[in-house]
Amino acid sequence: MFTGPRRDGSFVEVGVVDGEPGPVIIHADKARAKYLPGGG
Repeated sequence: MFTGPRRDGSFVEVGVVDGEPGPVIIHADKARAKYLPGGG
């Protein structure tokens, strides 16, 4: 799970798995507190 800022300043979480032939995004949504530093 990766987190980072969107263009509007809000945070997004992105779930990635190692697929064939490369990484596959399986989830992208507004970041939940448990995935942010110091969160939940």
